[in-house]
Amino acid sequence: MILLPIYTRTSVAGLLSFGIAALSSGIALFRLRNVPAFAWPTAWIAALESLLLLDMAMDGRWALHGNVMHFALHRGFYAQRHGIQIAGLTILFAILLFGAAIITRRLRSRPGAVVAAWSALLALTIWCVELVSLHEIDAVLYHEVGGFMVIAFVWMILGATTAISIQLEASGRNQVRPVSLGN
Repeated sequence: MILLPIYTRTSVAGLLSFGIAALSSGIALFRLRNVPAFAWPTAWIAALESLLLLDMAMDGRWALHGNVMHFALHRGFYAQRHGIQIAGLTILFAILLFGAAIITRRLRSRPGAVVAAWSALLALTIWCVELVSLHEIDAVLYHEVGGFMVIAFVWMILGATTAISIQLEASGRNQVRPVSLGN
């Protein structure tokens, strides 16, 4: 028997955020499917947002986190995890900066795609930060504000940014240009 996680307001916000971003990216991919220079980043963004949606629906990050924590407890280094977490987050931040630089360089002529890819990359980075689960960061991300955890607002901003910017990019690239008759 498969047990689904119990959905809270925060998790529903995440489901909607990643769902809207995945749907918007999928629509943009459909619109740009015949333009390879625009289709490939849109396909990657759609795939990433879909995976984040699936993770949110199945609560995968917490299952993975629990397995890593269980492993650390049984190997006897759970108490020393703080240094490992800091090192992991430092490496993750370096990868984020490197990824943002690559995105900017490869998509420089497509500003909507750049913003959408940055948002998707940042959503993946936040997923990794949640997996690392440093206590000080968790205290901020999982603090409740207005019935939602702060992380829900982060997901909503990133999902909206991805959805809007990828649609703006698709609209800008999908314009029918009038043909000049030499006038």
